Amino acid sequence: MKFFGQFLLERGAVDSEALLNVLAFLRHDTPPLCALAVEKGCFTPDQMADLDRQHGKTKRKHLTLAALNGMLTFPRLSALHAETDCGRWHFLAEALLETGDLSLVQMSGLLAAYRDERERASKMPVTGVDLADVPHRDVLLPVLRITLELFLRYTRQLVRITGVAVGEASWADDGHVFAQTVSGTGGFTYALALPGALTLSIARSMLQQEFAAVDDLVLDAVSEFVNVVVGNGCAQLGRALKLQSGPPQVLTPKMARCLLPKCVPIAVTMRTAKGEFLVMFYFE
Repeated sequence: MKFFGQFLLERGAVDSEALLNVLAFLRHDTPPLCALAVEKGCFTPDQMADLDRQHGKTKRKHLTLAALNGMLTFPRLSALHAETDCGRWHFLAEALLETGDLSLVQMSGLLAAYRDERERASKMPVTGVDLADVPHRDVLLPVLRITLELFLRYTRQLVRITGVAVGEASWADDGHVFAQTVSGTGGFTYALALPGALTLSIARSMLQQEFAAVDDLVLDAVSEFVNVVVGNGCAQLGRALKLQSGPPQVLTPKMARCLLPKCVPIAVTMRTAKGEFLVMFYFE
């Protein structure tokens, strides 16, 4: 799904100079996650004082310290990310209104048109790859769509599906496999095989912290990313199926080959600017 700024440019509603000026303004106007967490009452006064003391000693970001100390859980971090991303186009529309680049009438019409386009995009197939004969298509399509949407949200990278294979699932040995099992009628195991660069990219975005290497905090962050994907997938599929997800697992490629279900996998290859990764489905 295209961003609102791209939509406005394609419609000729604003020019690129006006859009760049407003986007530069929004970078300073949009509150960072830590400020949003404070505003939402995620920390007690004592916790905030403790974070200030730790920050003074370590110079690490407050948000990272809060996650390490268990003051801010990964599900709550995901919710905060959703609050900052969901409806971001409204911030852009209002900024263009304030600068005089759009009138109120224009803004109203453009928002309605953009909402319609987003609605149409959400119902379109997620890939040009033919999935007509792929087993369990009714489960694959909603979960793949959610994977693409959340990957774009968290990494700001465009993702495209380049292939689907039934019965074949091979991945590089330099990354990790994040797996989560969904039980119930039509249950399955969802597994995300990521190279190191993409693992770090997701964690950096979720925690707003630079990481030189994959560590436990990075793995926890990406596990929560998978948990959000599967949770949203179950919510959509739950309308027709009674599903329940277990906790995500972090596996090395060697462990994954031994521990993932011994059934025929459906492997979906996805490509980004930082490399390829696999989304795998194992149905009992």
